[in-house]
Amino acid sequence: MCKVIILMSTYNGELYIEEQLDSIFCQNHQNFELWIRDDGSKDNTVEVIEQYKNKLEPAQAEKITLVSTDSGNLGYMKSFWYLLQNCPKADAYAFCDQDDVWEPDKLERGVQHLKKEDEKKPMLYTSRFAYYSGEMEFQEEGIRYPYDITFDKVAFYTPAFGFTIMVNDALREKALSAGDLTNIPHDAWCLKVATAFGKVIYDETVTARYRRHGSTVTQASASKWKLIKEWIHKDILHGNLWERYWFLKRFAEEYGDELSVQDKAFIKLFEEQKCPFLQKLQRVCYSYRLRPTLGGEVALRLCFLLGK
Repeated sequence: MCKVIILMSTYNGELYIEEQLDSIFCQNHQNFELWIRDDGSKDNTVEVIEQYKNKLEPAQAEKITLVSTDSGNLGYMKSFWYLLQNCPKADAYAFCDQDDVWEPDKLERGVQHLKKEDEKKPMLYTSRFAYYSGEMEFQEEGIRYPYDITFDKVAFYTPAFGFTIMVNDALREKALSAGDLTNIPHDAWCLKVATAFGKVIYDETVTARYRRHGSTVTQASASKWKLIKEWIHKDILHGNLWERYWFLKRFAEEYGDELSVQDKAFIKLFEEQKCPFLQKLQRVCYSYRLRPTLGGEVALRLCFLLGK
């Protein structure tokens, strides 16, 4: 049976982490280990984890490894990379947030899909999720991604949140082969590795409940005018894409010689924020959709034209 290592980075998560742990230990697929690294919490997160572990049967308790936090607060990026680099070898690795809830078949579905693919190539499984309030009241289902997830589709949009992702060992090795992963989000990097050298497997089944805090504007609760104002403010006026351009350049620096001709050409077109007007027009007129929603696509093309 496929062994999965679940990687969880925690920070001040005492309020909800026990609910997440319950959902993990209720998984249909039980051949897993849970590696947790606390990133310097100021609350009782570590104590809650230890108490939870002590309540489990010995065989279940052994599945939890609480990683030493001597390195202090690294930030979520470094913390997840630390976990992926230092955990034992397994067939698959699943990223996990501290305050969500997993459906019982989440690991099972990921394992089933990955087993159908070539284990020697970098493979990434991702599934849909649903939005819930802080009190775990249903709000709406996450967007359904309508296209094959190729390299260009993950350049200016991240179609897979970290907690939905499961990767095989070949992807782990390829991702960690990069010389410098500073300021690199693990989910976005793994997506690019999979699209460049392997495959992204997209599952339309909702397998997780994403706890959303605060008063984020949603399609379900906001008026059309409020959504339009939010779109203009966030995606156009403040739609600076410099991090996306930088990310593409960093990926090319790490793997440039191994990329396909098509992916190299795409990066060359988009890796610099400032470019001649003719190149701006080439970006605006790029032949394929880069974001799944019409509003997101229009905003992106306007940002290209404005040099954002």
